[in-house]
Parts: sequence; structure tokens; C-alpha cells
Amino acid sequence: MRFVMVLFSVSWLAVSPARAQDPYWWHNWQTIGPGQALDSSPTVSSWGVDRLDVFARRADGHLLHIGYDGAWRGWQDLGGDIAAGTSPACVSWGNNRIDCFVQNSNHELFHDGWEGNTWSWQPIGAGQKLDSSPTVSSWAPGRLDVFARGADGHLLHIGFDGAWHGWQDLGGDIAAGTFPACVSWGNNRIDCFVQNSNHELFHDGWEGNTWSWQPIGAGQKLDSSPTVSSWGPDRLDVFARGADGHLLHIGFDGAWHGWQDLGGDIAAGTAPSCVSWSKSTHRIDCFAQGSNQSLLHIGYSPSPRPPGTVHGEIDCGFYGPYHAEVDCPAASKHPVCSCDKGFGWGKGTCSCADNTSSSSPNAARTSCSVAPENYRCDLNGVVVSGLDAGCSVSCTTGFQPVCQPSSCNTGTNWTGSVCYCAQPSH
Repeated sequence: MRFVMVLFSVSWLAVSPARAQDPYWWHNWQTIGPGQALDSSPTVSSWGVDRLDVFARRADGHLLHIGYDGAWRGWQDLGGDIAAGTSPACVSWGNNRIDCFVQNSNHELFHDGWEGNTWSWQPIGAGQKLDSSPTVSSWAPGRLDVFARGADGHLLHIGFDGAWHGWQDLGGDIAAGTFPACVSWGNNRIDCFVQNSNHELFHDGWEGNTWSWQPIGAGQKLDSSPTVSSWGPDRLDVFARGADGHLLHIGFDGAWHGWQDLGGDIAAGTAPSCVSWSKSTHRIDCFAQGSNQSLLHIGYSPSPRPPGTVHGEIDCGFYGPYHAEVDCPAASKHPVCSCDKGFGWGKGTCSCADNTSSSSPNAARTSCSVAPENYRCDLNGVVVSGLDAGCSVSCTTGFQPVCQPSSCNTGTNWTGSVCYCAQPSH
């Protein structure tokens, strides 16, 4: 019998950087406020640590709200007139302050604001017809930036800095039936993300003087509008629904990393919503409508991984890259990770497999690694240069670590290091 756990690091023009062991982890999915059926994608805002406010459309077009301040409270009906097939967007720019925006049944922008004691509805930017749900960001108290899709697929913007200004056309190519997602991580900084007509992720960024469009994570098809959160400068976490209903994630911390599959059961035709309420602890909370119309939640936090677990992960770099990871009970299981299109290529998957008799989770580990290196490969007569990110592996007693450096393959013309744990045949 021979068991192999393979960790790939493959390069194709661009490389997902090698990841250090992550002291943070994604918790399990859970249902919030059971019994309340949602009629839209949710949205979430936070004005501080341990504070979450989630909103969604109800079947009668009213705005629903459920809050968390250390414990979840009951659902609240805030009234309003939200267009069928759209969802609200909310943001907090200060303590006890929430600003929510919706497209009403006349396809215009309406605002519902909370200043600590009451909610108040009002129209904004009258006369401009919206072709999507809105989204909103804020970089400071008294500052709001609202965005939506126009009928021509362009990104529309209206801003508030004490008074509302006129609508602005920012161009772009937003897929019909989707809406943008925007966040601000600093003064005069806005990052907006959309699904384009080719179902890929595009970014439009503002740094104080101009907007600039660019593709992100090319090759990954999205099945929903994106959502984005940020816990600090130069940190972005973008999420969307995949075709299988799973939550997809791609992160930026100075460079874009690979796509990650976070599982879940997100209803078709809806999108997730995520927020970060702590720069110091790197907290992320994501919400989605489940396939049974309930509110689902998954959180990322500095809580230690469950005791007695072993972690596995993989980056598949040819068409993504596409990241996957798993935590397994070390006493009985070990992680097995692979790429679905072969050697370091396609979508990454990880699962837990039974330990063999010679696999001891408490035994001393042995390890090996391959350092990053530059490469040049011939692609049908075209020289392709890049960086192989290297890899490393740590194996329990009874498993032999094997590390092979990158090389050009004459059949498929890619390069990639290989690190894996091999159990000798018996």
C-alpha cells in the first residue's frame, strides 16, 4: 500500500505566494435567526468590535434587521419599499451610526439612517434610475459613497460629504443581474469590485485623483455579485458565490493570492456579504442566504485551530490559482489535497482520509522544502519567464518527506515544485 499527500506550487506567468501557517482560521457555518425567511441577499455592517448588523429584504419588500452585540437579538421590521429581486446595502461610519440604501420599486435610490434612536427613510439623487442593488462605502465620519449598476452596465456613483453631489458615470462592464461591491480602507481610498459580462472579477480603484479598472484572479468564473471587506490599509478580502453554491474567497495584502473555497450552501441568484470589525484581530464575518432562505454565517478569527487537529492546504496555479484547505482530527484522520485537473492545475480540493497504522499524529515530524526560484520555459517557441514559489512539507513518523525542485516539462511547458509525504509500500 502506498499513500501520498502532495502539496503543489505551480507557476504560469503569475504565482500565488507561498503561505505561512495561518494562526487564524475559518469557523464552521452556522444558521442565524432561524425561522425568518429572507427574500434577498443579506448585507452586513459593523461600527465596532463585537457589533454586527445584518439586513435583508422580506417578501413584502420591507427591510429586515438582526443585530449582534455579544449575542444575537431578534429580527426587526424597518419598513420601506425595496424592489423585488434587489437587496439593501449598509455601512457604519461611527458608533451607533448606520446608513442603509435600497433600490425602491420605482428603481430609485432610497436611504434609511440610524443615529442611535430612530430609523428615517428619504430619497437620494432623485431621477436616476438604477439597474441593480446599490452598494455603499465610507472612509470617515460624514462621508458616504454609493454605487450601483446603470442600464448600460456602467458603474454609477453618488457621494455625500455633508451634502449629496450629482451622479457620476465610472464606466466599466458589469454583468446584467449583478451589483457592485465597494469598501474603503483609508482616507480618500475606495476599492470597488464587479462581476463583468464574462463572469470574471474586475476592480475599479480610487486613490484620490482617478479611477482605474483592472481584472483580478483571471480564470475564476463567478456565479454571483462579489462582496468585499477590509480590516486595514492594503488589505482586501473579496468573496462571491461559486457555481456549486460554495463561498469563494480571494485576498490581497500587497499582492493577490489564490482563490479559496470556503464551502457553504448559498442560494442560487444571491450573493454573500462580509465585513471586518477589527483591524487588530483581523476579524471577518460573512453572511449569505442559504438554499432554504435562512441566514447563514461563517467567521474568520484569531481563535486557535481546534485542539487535536492537523491542517492541510494546496494552491493549484495553472488556471487561478485556486486555493483549498482543511482541518482534520489528528487522532484518526490526515489531510489529502489535490488539483482536479492534474499536476498543480485547476481547482484545489482537500479532504480528510483515515490514518494508517504507521501514521502517528503525536510523533516527531520530519520536513523538507524547495526554495523559490526563477524559471524560463519554452511555450511552443515562446519563452515564458516567471517565479516558482517553492513548497514545503512536514511529515509524521512513518511518512517520508519528498521535495522535488521545479523544471520545465516538455509536454505541457509549465514549471512547479513538488513536496509530498510518501508512505513506503509494505
